[in-house]
Amino acid sequence: MCRAAGFSNAQPPTPVSSSPSTSVAQQDQPFSATAPSSRTRRRRSAPPGRRRCPGFDLRGGGADARLKSIRARCPEIDAIVRHVAGFVRMIKDLSGDKDTLTGWMAAVDHDLPALRSFTRGLRRDLDAVTAGLTLPYNSGAVEGTVNKIKARKMQLFGRAKLDLLMKLLLLS
Repeated sequence: MCRAAGFSNAQPPTPVSSSPSTSVAQQDQPFSATAPSSRTRRRRSAPPGRRRCPGFDLRGGGADARLKSIRARCPEIDAIVRHVAGFVRMIKDLSGDKDTLTGWMAAVDHDLPALRSFTRGLRRDLDAVTAGLTLPYNSGAVEGTVNKIKARKMQLFGRAKLDLLMKLLLLS
C-alpha cells in the first residue's frame, strides 16, 4: 500500500501533531523523505522548446533519433518540416511554377493555419514570387552593393558629412 503511494518504508508515516510537545524543527520536516515531489511526477510529453531544436537537420533526410522523436510527438512540427522542405526544394530546383506554388500554398493553409498570413503575402504578389522561383536571375549584386553602402554609412555616422561619404563610396 505504501509503495504504491511512493513511500519506501513499510509503515505509513505518522502525521505531525500540533501539540505543544513537538518541536518546531519536527513540524518543519517534510512529510516523508521519499515522497514524490511535484517536480518528479511524469508529465504528458510536450513539444520541445525552440532552444532544443536549432541544432537539428530539419530537412527530413537525416537519421537523427531525437529529431524523429520530436516530429513524432508534435504533428505541427512535422508538418512545418515537410512544408519548409517542399519550399526549399522549389527554390533550389527553380521549380516553383504557378501550379506547384498554388498547390503548396493550399496544403500549407490546410495543415498550418498559423502560416496563412505568409501564404496570403505570397498570393498578393504571385507573379513576382513565381518569377523568383523559376528564373535563374537574382538581385544578389544589388543587395551586396546596398549592404556595402549601409556598412560604410554606419562606420562614418557622426564623423563626416554626406560629401565625404559619397567620395568614399566612389573610391571603393
